[in-house]
Amino acid sequence: MDYSPFSPEVHADPYPIYRRLRQDAPLYRNEQLGFWAVSRYDDVVAVLRDWKTFSSAGGVDIDNTGSEFGSGNFLEEDPPLHDLLRAVVRTEFVPKNLRAAMEPFVRAEVEAIVTDLKRRPAVDFARELAWELPIRVVSELMGFPREDRERLRRWEESFALRIPTLECLPPFATSAGESLRAYFADLVEQRTEHPRDDLLTKIVSAELDGAPIGRRAHGMIFILFVAAIETTASLVTQSLRLLAIHPEQRAWLRDNPGAIPQAVEEVLRYEAPVQNTKRTVLRDTELLGERLPEGTTLLVLTGSANRDELRFDEPDAFDVRREPKRHMAFGEGIHHCIGAPLARLEGEIVIETVLAELPDYALVGEPIRLPNHIVRGYLSLPATPA
Repeated sequence: MDYSPFSPEVHADPYPIYRRLRQDAPLYRNEQLGFWAVSRYDDVVAVLRDWKTFSSAGGVDIDNTGSEFGSGNFLEEDPPLHDLLRAVVRTEFVPKNLRAAMEPFVRAEVEAIVTDLKRRPAVDFARELAWELPIRVVSELMGFPREDRERLRRWEESFALRIPTLECLPPFATSAGESLRAYFADLVEQRTEHPRDDLLTKIVSAELDGAPIGRRAHGMIFILFVAAIETTASLVTQSLRLLAIHPEQRAWLRDNPGAIPQAVEEVLRYEAPVQNTKRTVLRDTELLGERLPEGTTLLVLTGSANRDELRFDEPDAFDVRREPKRHMAFGEGIHHCIGAPLARLEGEIVIETVLAELPDYALVGEPIRLPNHIVRGYLSLPATPA
């Protein structure tokens, strides 16, 4: 058995190797790449909750994506700094607050996009809906100028792309990261001089334990931007693909729209947008009978946890009628995804609107997967709207 997140086979379909890991090597060692991996649900939960032993401060991405964000990326901080940074934006992402502030905008944007798609004989649900919508939403939420959306989208798409088997970011991704950092730095300067009533200004003017946030605002804006787009784009593409290849479930969901939130949870469980996250062992510890010395890299396979037979009945079956159980699509513990309520909101409204307005859509041609070692979604999802 040979598991590597950089393998083309894993990129195409990671679930058979996940199953073998859970059964035969729940704590797996990759000697060549120098990491251990946990794959069972209970072990994933235990590791993600124990931040004092398994730290995020050494990075959370197997390909070191987070190094592009700069300081202020609270995903790659431990308490107390993590808590201070996250507190700056926590109120905006409380589900009730977020829904009240953003649902009318999200609904209007989805309806506008879907109305346009209805008029055409052929569409691409990934390019024209799944990646377009979160750019509009995060721009509205943060306060990015409307005229900048197109270049932000170009940079983000380049930043998300990886080359199979390459264990680090390709040059085009680092170049896009540089462009995004420069753009965010310029916005920080603008809001410092000319404050507005938006989330950007709140971040820029925040204090951390009595001291100005300073350059940490850059990294915070960057991580919020990327996380808001990639997770949602993955959720939307997977939702529309899975409902298309399970027409009986799509028909049932159309007749039972009250079940759309649970359908979203099933998509998140079945095809987790984030398949893995990294932790660094802070002190010598024992895990599943193995001694892990300080400094060990541990890969936490959230995508595998969501298919664990010990947690979910028939985990490899997609079923929108499934009674939801807590899954690991948005992580666990102090680093549980702060933007999860926003992704869920967008996913629910997209499914509701598409089932109402394009009930007979069909996928055509070959979808194109997003080439990424961590995020599992699609770059292209060709379809006919009726």
